[in-house]
Order: sequence, then C-alpha cells, then structure tokens
Amino acid sequence: MSGFKIFFSLWGRISKQRDLGEREEFIEGITGKRSLKALDKWEYAKVMDELTRIGQSFGIGTGTKRWDAKANGIRRRIISNFHQMNYGDAVKEAKVWAEKQTKMDFNEIPQAELSKLVGVSDKLVRQYEAKLRGK
Repeated sequence: MSGFKIFFSLWGRISKQRDLGEREEFIEGITGKRSLKALDKWEYAKVMDELTRIGQSFGIGTGTKRWDAKANGIRRRIISNFHQMNYGDAVKEAKVWAEKQTKMDFNEIPQAELSKLVGVSDKLVRQYEAKLRGK
C-alpha cells in the first residue's frame, strides 16, 4: 500500500471501533490544513503517526510490515502449533479455529487477542504431546 491508501484503510478500520469525527477535522486538528492533498510529506507523516497510535491502542496495524510484524509473528506461531499437532492443512485449520474463537477474520484479529490465542494453542500442543506419550 502506498500514498493515501494506507491512511484510508487505517481510517476505515479504526472508525469501526471508535468515532474519530470528520476526517477533515481530524487532519486540521493535527496540521491546521483540512485535506490530505494539501499536506507535505512531514505533515502527512505526523497525521499517520497519530492515526497509527490510535489504531495500535485498539490492536489495529497499518497493514504494512513495519507495524504488523509482531501480530504476523503471533499468527505464524499459532499456525506452527497446528503443524506440531499434525493437522493436514494446518494453515486452514488454524484460521478456522482462531476465527471460531474470536468471531473475526484471522488477519483482522487484534494483537491483544492473538496473544491470548497463542497461549491457548500452546496449551493444546502440550495436551496433544501428553496424549501421544500416553499420559
């Protein structure tokens, strides 16, 4: 994602959870200008930093590697746990399981929820291994 796409994507995802008011007023409150097109790159970065800060308080990343690396690492660990339990299609099964637990799309689950899920999936792996050992 580049340009204003990141802004609008993040704005839409945050707006579902918190009323940020009008977009123009939000931008004006940070930079004194009312439109994204009127901003220089430094002002745009300032707006994105503020929006990212708000998003992160809800566990929402920008959808770029820079901000979502930790959440993606947690998703990979959950999938890895399903590989350890010898599921045929571990990726699909992990996604279905996580979506059933949270009632959200796997890639939209906030980092805080993912942290809880990884703990549960670790416990499932331990139970699976104990069952294999016959305990």
